[in-house]
Amino acid sequence: MATIEPALDNNFLIVQGGETEREYRWLLNDVAVDITGATIVAQFRKSYSDKRTVFTSSTDNGDIVLTNPANGEFQVSIPPETSSEYKPRSKKSSLVFDIEITLLHRRGHGTTTR
Repeated sequence: MATIEPALDNNFLIVQGGETEREYRWLLNDVAVDITGATIVAQFRKSYSDKRTVFTSSTDNGDIVLTNPANGEFQVSIPPETSSEYKPRSKKSSLVFDIEITLLHRRGHGTTTR
């Protein structure tokens, strides 16, 4: 089974105008997955059924960094300029997010895992 650690507490506390960072590790059957060269995208939405994203963090925009790729470790960041643009519905508003990882194979084709 594939898991992203920390599995029990994946919550971000987002403060408007502040930076939020969270470390993750991808495991498959309790073994770290080598994510060297991977593309990772985290999309934040108001609800699971919402098609529109509130904001996106990714390796392409620099908000996700592969910190120890051979050991499956990466960091997701929400920078101040992104968090300041988020307009919550209330003081205790929440978002949902998913993390999508695309690994490159030797022939240049990718495999995507959510």
